[in-house]
Amino acid sequence: KKQVDIAGFCCPPATTDRLPGVRFHTLGISALAILVHHGNPVQNLTVAELRAIFSGRITHWSQVGGVQERGGWDFPIRAVGRLHCKLRPGHWRTLLPDENAFSAQLVEVGTVPDMIASVAGNQGAIGYEVLWNRERFDRGGLVKVVQVDGVSPEDDQAVAEGRYPFYQVSNITSWEAPGTKNKAAASLVAYLRENAPVLKNNYRIVSSEWLRKNGWRFEGDELVGNNR
Repeated sequence: KKQVDIAGFCCPPATTDRLPGVRFHTLGISALAILVHHGNPVQNLTVAELRAIFSGRITHWSQVGGVQERGGWDFPIRAVGRLHCKLRPGHWRTLLPDENAFSAQLVEVGTVPDMIASVAGNQGAIGYEVLWNRERFDRGGLVKVVQVDGVSPEDDQAVAEGRYPFYQVSNITSWEAPGTKNKAAASLVAYLRENAPVLKNNYRIVSSEWLRKNGWRFEGDELVGNNR
């Protein structure tokens, strides 16, 4: 029937998601890690380099400063993207704001396992995914996480302070309109929000409570802007 009492969103909602009576609740954010093949010598990339890579302006790893410093590594870059939820402000938009800004050579995949497998299977590949999904699907340890502007996505404090630039927002919904409220769903929303800090260790979620303390902008329970 396409009817639910509660729903989960891994992207901020689009205008078309804001149905009358629907309320959005942010559990927290998860760092969107930049991933390369484990054989790649790069340890750090700047935001400018990443945007040049995914837009197609940098095409070989030998053009990246950190690789040059390590003696060169002239593999062609194979950028992998998962441009899902194109109607919503998905987390990939923190890299480039529009799908048309990505290189025509971008290898687009549809699922998280395909993203991990694509990076694991090509020495020149680069992609992105939240840390939890990298841990779930990189069973062979073939995918490496790199720092961005000297900041690791595994540094939860840096993520909370907004010093790590790429992240995914985790929202859940409830109905507020008369006749649509569900007490059990409301209780589940409250439980998840209260226990989001506990999820940090397993799912690397930086809770909404932690974000509020660091000046991120909220409207009600919903995250609507960072602290910059």
